[in-house]
Amino acid sequence: MLRAFKSLVVLGALLLVTASVARAQPTSISVDAKDALTADGAAITVTGFIVCGTGETFEVTADVLQNHAGTTTIGAGMSPGPTPCAGIPQPYSVLVQVIIPASGTFKKGPASALFVGSTKSSGVTTQGAIMTATIDLVN
Repeated sequence: MLRAFKSLVVLGALLLVTASVARAQPTSISVDAKDALTADGAAITVTGFIVCGTGETFEVTADVLQNHAGTTTIGAGMSPGPTPCAGIPQPYSVLVQVIIPASGTFKKGPASALFVGSTKSSGVTTQGAIMTATIDLVN
């Protein structure tokens, strides 16, 4: 009897944790097709929209890879945050700075990008929405 009770308590705790993790995931993330280069090309600003639940906070990370004239440039960045979720589509912005090569620059044209939207609720962080896209870097 005691063993069955302990099993029930453990199962209940697992269900509560699963419910809180599922609730904390963003429902969607999107990215704008055209994103702005900085004047020197050392960074780009990527923008889009994220939807997550009221009472949560979100952050978006972005990794961008561009092959241009035989050179591969890689950049990474994270949105300022955490930002409160409104439960409706809300804009985000990520400054993606070149990390490889050290003195590299992004160029006008296509690039591949990976976006991860993460939310936090009641101290639980999840990586809920992942998106890949081809974006166009413009001045």
